[in-house]
Amino acid sequence: MASSDEGHEVIVSYWPNRGLVQPIRFLLEYEGVPYDFVFPECGPSPSYHRGEWLSTKHRIMEGFDFPNLPYYQDDKVKLTHMMAIMEYLGRKHHLYPINEIEHSDADLYREELGDQFRSSSAFFYNHGLVKSDVEVYEKHVREKLKQFESKFVKCAGDYCLGERLTYVDFLMYEFVDHMRLAVSSTVLDDCPALKAFMDRFDNLPRIKEYLESPRFSRFPIWSERARLTRSPDNCCSSITYDVI
Repeated sequence: MASSDEGHEVIVSYWPNRGLVQPIRFLLEYEGVPYDFVFPECGPSPSYHRGEWLSTKHRIMEGFDFPNLPYYQDDKVKLTHMMAIMEYLGRKHHLYPINEIEHSDADLYREELGDQFRSSSAFFYNHGLVKSDVEVYEKHVREKLKQFESKFVKCAGDYCLGERLTYVDFLMYEFVDHMRLAVSSTVLDDCPALKAFMDRFDNLPRIKEYLESPRFSRFPIWSERARLTRSPDNCCSSITYDVI
């Protein structure tokens, strides 16, 4: 497996794209936690075969209950699944709900965002997409972002749960950034509160420093095997035909 660093206590692993790992990396960067990012390598184009990873992951991930990517480990835990890792880091770094209302709102955001990450992944990996599919998906995204906008306004603060930054904000930022990069730069035109949130998050000092560093890249969002999001030129606007 390749590594972007070496020798740190915290290790995070995923494919070399944003996918389901970027909220984890954002939170660690925000907290100033040093970590190694390690990633398996796919085979060559056009199949990008994952055979080497699949044949070695149980050995590499000895001690993990459910070997998979992304994974996170420190001196206390070995975890897989983005949401489990995010909740652990939220508790560990005091970026967690503190009352029943906040817990309920966090649960709701987390489950809805999880659904949207899964559905967007399925969309971007669909190699049969035509222009009409993109138009339908963009309409869905705009409607979903309006729902998030309504919930955000209802929570009445600078962040998803109110006035305090929590682990939920890292998930929200990542999903919305996927949409504004891969679907349309105008998806937030009718969502002023979310747009202000994205600007606010972009300018958190440690996040801003990270975004401007060589450790971060906007693309690829999903892997080489995806139909879309491999590069800025490989997004929804690149599909201009109605039939394959």
